[in-house]
Amino acid sequence: MKKTTFILILFTLLSVESLKAADTYVQADDPAIQYVGRIDFTNPKAPTYAFPGISIKAKFSGTRVSAVIKDFGGGGPTTTNFYDVLIDDVVTLKLMVFSSDTLYPLASGLANTSHTVELIKRTECSVGKSSFYGFVIPTTSLMTLPALSTYKMEFIGDSWTCGYGNEVSYTNPSSTPGYHSVNQDNMRAWGYIVAKKFDAQYHCTAISGRGMYRNNSGTTTGVIPDEFDKTFAGQSLPVWNFSSYVPDLVVIHLGTNDFYQETVASPTMLDSALYVDKYIAFINTLRTNYGTSTKILCAFGNSETDYWPVGFKILTRWRNYITAVVGHFNGLGDNEVYKFELSAQSPPYGEDWHPTINTHNTIANQIAPYITTITSRTASSYQANTTILATVERTAATNVNIYPNPTNGKIQLDGISENTNWSIMDFSGRVQKSGKGSEGNIEELESGIYFLQIGEQHLRIVKF
Repeated sequence: MKKTTFILILFTLLSVESLKAADTYVQADDPAIQYVGRIDFTNPKAPTYAFPGISIKAKFSGTRVSAVIKDFGGGGPTTTNFYDVLIDDVVTLKLMVFSSDTLYPLASGLANTSHTVELIKRTECSVGKSSFYGFVIPTTSLMTLPALSTYKMEFIGDSWTCGYGNEVSYTNPSSTPGYHSVNQDNMRAWGYIVAKKFDAQYHCTAISGRGMYRNNSGTTTGVIPDEFDKTFAGQSLPVWNFSSYVPDLVVIHLGTNDFYQETVASPTMLDSALYVDKYIAFINTLRTNYGTSTKILCAFGNSETDYWPVGFKILTRWRNYITAVVGHFNGLGDNEVYKFELSAQSPPYGEDWHPTINTHNTIANQIAPYITTITSRTASSYQANTTILATVERTAATNVNIYPNPTNGKIQLDGISENTNWSIMDFSGRVQKSGKGSEGNIEELESGIYFLQIGEQHLRIVKF
């Protein structure tokens, strides 16, 4: 069955009597749901996003809540998306999602009162897109959330801002090289921590490996200024609507990847004129899109020092380039462009020598007082929790086949033994029938969408 046909059947059947008797499926376009981040609302019933730090929040009454997510990640070590799940503003789950699954129980056994639920995308653009379809709750409607903070921040950067590899800690990361999406948590990266300290809305416009004028690969295409008007990195359409989010403060941290080619075996030196010119042009773009009242803070440091590579004095040069950029705008009378130098990181390190959660907290604590100076806003003592949550894994169901599907009742399960137990869940996550072996019968169930659970595998079944 084609995907478009299946989705049509899914939404047609969500309104059948079987769902009325169970929990309520609240679709993604419900006005009580709050969204923050670069999100494509072309289809309001399936808003789609890829950048890290996307937040989806709702308030409900009852003992349980589930989410309906269609994920487009590849499911491998670098292409599996993860979410932080917050119940009543406390992280309770590290949720792993797959393209083969859609229904994700988020919490159960809660006190029978009002609660908030929030999904925050931990992983970055390269991992893959997701589409959010809605929440499943025990009552008939969502409750109204308090209004979002009116103060807005945007953090523009690379892997340092994404939170690349921040959930692990190594003395020598070279022993376990490479990115693993399971080890990334944008909610515990320095930008989110800073935004939380100032009770601000948070946008993270960051892509690992990208620079201001050149990337860590040495290429000059797909740099952050060239991706900035895109809703999805590397995709020309849809164009991002800047009027939908005008930040009070923009923090830029770009340069690590521009300098990276100086650290390889045959170094290629950074072109200072290209870097400074591109930086000035980018700030002009910010001014065009956001106006002159947005404060722009150019952060640098932490990732570079003057000691390695020997003799290259990278930090001093970076400092000089940022000073030139800020001086250019201040000289033109734009005194809302600022600079801040972060101290060099120290071990232990995350993946590929990136900051750990502890280091991200340190970065946030360094820069927050300066933000108070330029904004007159008071920072709280908020710190990211350094406890690593266990992953709630949902194994992709690739070796089990159900037929016929859709079905009027009888089903055959290929790929399991006669001793394998399975359960049939409704859209709210409640078990409607259990069985064993390769044959089943769900004739007694109402028409609708169900999920066959075998261990951690979940497969959709359409009952007509």
